[in-house]
Amino acid sequence: MKFKYIGQSGVKDLDLVVFKIKKPDEIICNGDIIEIPDAEKELINRIQVNGNYEVYNEPKKFVKPKKDKEDKKEDK
Repeated sequence: MKFKYIGQSGVKDLDLVVFKIKKPDEIICNGDIIEIPDAEKELINRIQVNGNYEVYNEPKKFVKPKKDKEDKKEDK
């Protein structure tokens, strides 16, 4: 599960260090995306209760179909 950090920049999160998601010297900045394995249910619950994180849903990528030049020639 992915979470986006929305709190104050330049902080460290002890929960992420204990569960070995981050190293003790790593800082977290506003907008960072943190991925937590689904097996870590306790950590996910802690992150969800914490007001500094929100669930991150990746934006879907839309691709416009391109018309080939050959298709245009055949239509004429």
